[in-house]
Amino acid sequence: MIGVVITPLSTTLLRRFGSARTVRVAVFVSMIGVLLTLVTPLWGIIIGLAIMSSGVFITQAATISYIAVNVKKGRSLASGLYYMGYYAGGTMGAWLCGMAYARGHGRSQYGCSYLYRFWHYWLPVLA
Repeated sequence: MIGVVITPLSTTLLRRFGSARTVRVAVFVSMIGVLLTLVTPLWGIIIGLAIMSSGVFITQAATISYIAVNVKKGRSLASGLYYMGYYAGGTMGAWLCGMAYARGHGRSQYGCSYLYRFWHYWLPVLA
């Protein structure tokens, strides 16, 4: 349900700040959401997940918008490559977080959080 509200609002951010800045801020917002999932009360975890997924939805809207505006030839190929990377990255991230959780021995949520922050911050920087 959050995506239905957040994705249309991301248009305002894209127009005001541009794709690159919007993606950087959205990834930062998503990382803050992940950190909030480490709190003990359930309501804090729910708010953290809502903030994290809002950042993900804004990032996805910004990247699709960037492809639509900047790619002149082979737009369907560019979109296909983006979606392949998106879903392959999601699969890989879920698999690695599952492994970190299984080997966490009581601290597994912290390992998953660190892995998620690495995945969302350093991989785009390295790419």
